[in-house]
Amino acid sequence: MRPPKILLALTLFGSTLSNARNEDANRALVEDFVAFLNAGEYQAMIDMFTSPDSVYWINGSPARTGVSGNSTVRARISGYPDFIGPFDKFSLTPTSIAADGDVVMMEAIGRGEGPGTLLYLQTAVMTFRVVDGKLDSMKEYLDHQESQYLLSYRERYAQRFAGS
Repeated sequence: MRPPKILLALTLFGSTLSNARNEDANRALVEDFVAFLNAGEYQAMIDMFTSPDSVYWINGSPARTGVSGNSTVRARISGYPDFIGPFDKFSLTPTSIAADGDVVMMEAIGRGEGPGTLLYLQTAVMTFRVVDGKLDSMKEYLDHQESQYLLSYRERYAQRFAGS
């Protein structure tokens, strides 16, 4: 015997509400990740993951970019101070965050200013997988040309970055 349609509808509606609450919580988790990044709280970012050895993947050819491919969350995020530190100011600003079940996708703009006239603008798409209320893995799709520009700028003007 099939359940009455009203029970089926209520079950589906309840499931939809539960999914929406989980997706809201998952989006909030990614917003917290961004807030920690902007505050320079790198260990707090690592602690948001199920394990410091969770996968953090960056698009591209490892041979061409030097940073692409799989690494651990601990290794990637521990390198953030070397990358972000030399800027006078740095921020990551989400332009959109969308959740679908246990996957959250964020479009964002990274902005680094200084020293001097240096302006670094990096657009990125990041996807996060959430498991039991914690981040479990991360993928980052970025513009490697902008990253290479920054690295060549820093090499050209190395004395400006001394002591950063």
